[in-house]
Amino acid sequence: MAEISCRNNHEDVRQLTEYAHAHRLATDYHINETPMLEQDEHFKHLNENPTYIRPEDWRSVDALMDWIIVLYLSVHMLNLPGRAKHL
Repeated sequence: MAEISCRNNHEDVRQLTEYAHAHRLATDYHINETPMLEQDEHFKHLNENPTYIRPEDWRSVDALMDWIIVLYLSVHMLNLPGRAKHL
């Protein structure tokens, strides 16, 4: 499983994906959304916490997801067509 939950782990996700692809291993990807900050005025740790994906990180996450999808178009990836169009 590769976790695309942190804005500082995208290179790790790429390396794990390349290794899995080369060795025909299954992968599973998860994206953890940032908490609903508008709901809680007490939450003050967004910018100091590298595990949260902020709006300014969305392009990087989108690029990583696009790269994963293109890589796996050459092999069978469970639920790719149905799931990818919703992302």
